[in-house]
Amino acid sequence: PFAKIILNQIRLYSPAFACLLLFLLLQLTAIPSASASASSSSSAASPTSSATADWPSTSKSSRLSCDQLRPGQYLCSEPDINPATQQAVNCSKEGFAPVLCELADNLTCIGDFLCPTSLSGASQFPNRCFQSTTACRWTNGKQFHVAVLLSVFTGFLGLDRFYLGYPAIGLAKLFTFGGYGFLHLLDVILISLQIVRPADQSHYVSPHYGPLVTRIPASNDTLFTGGTS
Repeated sequence: PFAKIILNQIRLYSPAFACLLLFLLLQLTAIPSASASASSSSSAASPTSSATADWPSTSKSSRLSCDQLRPGQYLCSEPDINPATQQAVNCSKEGFAPVLCELADNLTCIGDFLCPTSLSGASQFPNRCFQSTTACRWTNGKQFHVAVLLSVFTGFLGLDRFYLGYPAIGLAKLFTFGGYGFLHLLDVILISLQIVRPADQSHYVSPHYGPLVTRIPASNDTLFTGGTS
């Protein structure tokens, strides 16, 4: 009778033991495949492939354009200054002047060429260079001090507006004696603060360290939001 009870218990729990054994076998076979997939994903996201993808390479197939280089990877020369305008030579209406930039050692980019001379003076032989631009103020010969003097002493005749290229406003000031003094005073303030510029939107000619004003418009980047750091 005891052996019969044992056989009945084995027959009763044998499906559960079979399922448990099958589950353990499945787990043992899944561990190697999971480790292999993890190793392949880690090698695909390795820092060697991702961190160096954006840096210039010496191979021609993976070189970046010269305008995609990061600051510190090149050194640009100072632009030549035109004594007549006190601005960079060949300054365009868009506000850019050409400059020559030298790449750091062992760096190349699309569009580079052999430097005529070393700009940095650190290397014995010249490196690779490329043509870039720098910001400048495009001028058209209108002197800042002339505009201010005309506005102060002859503004009631509209000569300041004629000088800056606004003939319609100049005629209005001429026939109304400076807008009965109101436009005369207003133009003195606007021209002195360089809010009113020449009609062609060029900048005033002024000494290199003269009173040139740069207006910064209010935006999310320039507004002070308060708080302490």
